[in-house]
Amino acid sequence: MTVSGRISIFTLVWAVLFSLPSVFGGEKVLSRSESMKPRWLSHKPVPTNPSFIYVDVQGSGRTLEEAKADCFSALARNEDLKSTVEVTVDRHISKKVEQQRSNGGLTEQIRTEAQITFDVNGKRVELTANLIDLYWELVAVGGTTEYRCCSLYAVAVSPELPPLFDLVSFSRKYGARGLVRSLFVPGWGQMYKGSMAKGISILSAEVVAVGGALVAENLRASYIKKMKEQPKFAKTYNSKADNWQNVRNGFLIGAGAIYVYNLIDAIVADGAKRTIVKKNTAFRFAPVAYENGAGVSVAYQF
Repeated sequence: MTVSGRISIFTLVWAVLFSLPSVFGGEKVLSRSESMKPRWLSHKPVPTNPSFIYVDVQGSGRTLEEAKADCFSALARNEDLKSTVEVTVDRHISKKVEQQRSNGGLTEQIRTEAQITFDVNGKRVELTANLIDLYWELVAVGGTTEYRCCSLYAVAVSPELPPLFDLVSFSRKYGARGLVRSLFVPGWGQMYKGSMAKGISILSAEVVAVGGALVAENLRASYIKKMKEQPKFAKTYNSKADNWQNVRNGFLIGAGAIYVYNLIDAIVADGAKRTIVKKNTAFRFAPVAYENGAGVSVAYQF
């Protein structure tokens, strides 16, 4: 069997192994809100102050709106909130215009805000939850389809004090983080950035190229040895040694090209959406309801 034939068989086997989960898993993702899952699904952000917590929840439904509603119901049942309050009884979602004053300027930001009403020791209290991000997939299961939704919320931990939510933004750039990893292990940077299939493919291709070079060099050395041991066949063995030397050089060139591509891709290509959290140092105005009236609270974090 020729070297190219061996490589073709290896590629076919690798493709079959990759397809096994989709063939036997019984599920297929038809569409999704973005090409890669956001990193907060596996690396939830950490709040910069104790006035709130980050909570991620999952939901499903026949339509996207049903899946979103199921996500919110899951938020009300979340165990992280039960450590603060007891049982959820009501839910309400609204749009809120939030004013912030920073460096002498006043800015407005529209947030999707949820008011979650709890029953704590017979007293009704409300907590505020802001939707930070949402990711969904349309999945085919058997003969039906369903939407699966994942949401990230920032949830106040106290019904008495207004929360000072962090300033959250997102980026698909990773700077040198991916490059440093790919310097040591080809494909590691891509996997770190969320491109698992690409990272595994790069690592596998590099292993095949290096392995092929080692095998070819071993065969070349074997024919060189035979050429010395059997001089009468020296011409034949020398020709075969030259052929395997060419094969070895081809694998080495391929390995070098893959490694260089791996480094360029690790620093240039976008990765999964990552969360950037900054401390909120602006004034925060929030309405407060009391038993005998209402007012406005002001919070400032240094």
